Amino acid sequence: DLMRAEPVKIAHLDGIPENIKREMRGTDGKFDRVKMVEYALENWDKKDPIQFDNNCTNFVSQALGHAGMEHKIDFWSGARGDDTWGNTGGIGIDTIDASMYYSKTWAGAENQQNFMLKHGGEEVPRSEARPGDIIYYEQQGPNDKIEQGNTHHAAVVTAVMPDGEIKYTQHQDSYQNVSLQGRLPTTEKAEGQQRIRIVRPHPDWY
Repeated sequence: DLMRAEPVKIAHLDGIPENIKREMRGTDGKFDRVKMVEYALENWDKKDPIQFDNNCTNFVSQALGHAGMEHKIDFWSGARGDDTWGNTGGIGIDTIDASMYYSKTWAGAENQQNFMLKHGGEEVPRSEARPGDIIYYEQQGPNDKIEQGNTHHAAVVTAVMPDGEIKYTQHQDSYQNVSLQGRLPTTEKAEGQQRIRIVRPHPDWY
């Protein structure tokens, strides 16, 4: 229960066995789930290194990159290839960098979700959520601005409480450790019915 509710604090305590720390960080060694949560909790209200029009998925990608997830770049088309995740630098102008140097999966919620599921990720039920998973919102109800079936929002699972309450952290709007169960009714009242998908990345390209 403590590992899921306070992963960052537990991982930094003296005397915690290495196998317990490894379980929290990710047994496949592909990226550090604790560092992902730590980044989200520390940067939820700070400006990202690059800003997109809709910044929520960019924030998730920044957390994944901080946690050690390696970029997948195409040899010929760089980050803008059809099957990529990451970036190849930029010139320092966000609008140009976002369209030319960052992958379509970096800041696009549906693109990122589909990419992660295609490359080793798994969708898990809410009862199995754990810190370091990604929450995606898929539009189910009518909305004049969001097409039905479109995945339009992403956030980082940063805690799961003993009673199963899932807490997440996000950008735009910025929230830290907010309750999924607590906020979902308000979101659905404003935007229509949502399908919540929880994805656990397992990158298979390295």
